[in-house]
Amino acid sequence: MIRTFHPIGQGAFVTERFEEGQRIVYDCGTATSKWLIHDLVERDFAKGEVVNGVFISSLDFEHASGLEALLDRCRVERVFLPYLSEEEKAYTLLKYLCEGGAAEDLVGRLITEPKAALEKYRDPEQKFPLLALVAEETAKDKNPFDAKIPIRLLPPKAIAGFRLFVNEKMDWVYAPAVFRQAGRVAKLKEALSAKGVGEVCGTVKDLVQAWADLEVRKRIQEAYKSLKIPFCAVSMALYAGPEEIDYDLYEQFTEEGKWSYYARIRPGCIYTGNLQLPEKADRERWRHSFDTYAAHVGTLLLPGHGSQSLYQEEMLPKHNSIVVATADNENLTGEPHAPVIRNIMQHKIPFYLVTELPGSILQFYVSEEG
Repeated sequence: MIRTFHPIGQGAFVTERFEEGQRIVYDCGTATSKWLIHDLVERDFAKGEVVNGVFISSLDFEHASGLEALLDRCRVERVFLPYLSEEEKAYTLLKYLCEGGAAEDLVGRLITEPKAALEKYRDPEQKFPLLALVAEETAKDKNPFDAKIPIRLLPPKAIAGFRLFVNEKMDWVYAPAVFRQAGRVAKLKEALSAKGVGEVCGTVKDLVQAWADLEVRKRIQEAYKSLKIPFCAVSMALYAGPEEIDYDLYEQFTEEGKWSYYARIRPGCIYTGNLQLPEKADRERWRHSFDTYAAHVGTLLLPGHGSQSLYQEEMLPKHNSIVVATADNENLTGEPHAPVIRNIMQHKIPFYLVTELPGSILQFYVSEEG
């Protein structure tokens, strides 16, 4: 399998391509350039190529702006989105509108009516649904989805805690964990109230009506810009890797097609999206979701492009590992923040920065043969 962190700038686009033919995508978006993600999709995927699963951590430009290009080019079998309550839909759409999106485009409709938005992309011969909504995990002893499931057979809505596989002969699973970011929603509510527009997000309909009033729209935008942390109502993290067996990991040489053994680094990876873990209960849920796989994790994709407000030291893998961040080359947002990089380096962990520059592409080859 080849895992690629694509040079996408301020966004995320990671692919896992197996020799048996399976293809998995984690996030497909960028806020750096709307054309960059389209070019990368065309470069990495053949027209009509099957993609077994696409995991979108949050519905915004940075993580989902290239999804339409991917759906147009490939035959995607499943799209996994975090489940949003009606209130969370309104706040997620607010963010998307403030960043320049429209309620009528694909991402806007995925926020408000995901099943209908994806219907045109579903292969009529496909017997299983295209959309899968992943809800926040409950107590493990009450979770009916604590099981290993073929990626095609996951119900249209499921509670996190399951492990997905694309080939039952491979010891390789995908385990999503969904985190409701209540603290960030509360801060946005406060900011909207301070601008006198605290009632605009009762429902999606309320927000769309308020957005049509240019004066109200201006106050909504001012409230959103006043936030000091990246906003996200719900974020989906994902473990990708083995359950039992550790495979060898190889890093690509600068000379194309050459690989070098990456000693002692485990093959599993955790992708974090825009995840924040401010409360003790959030961090406990992180451990509950991912400690099972801790022995296999060798790569961590930092949340929020290395934002200090989202960084948690305890997210770092507990053994020899690498850490990756994606950010724009001009560093317009200041991410990754210097204190985050220093902390990672103090743990003697190699740090990789992937920007929109082609030379910053990061690839690893996972081999079970050694």
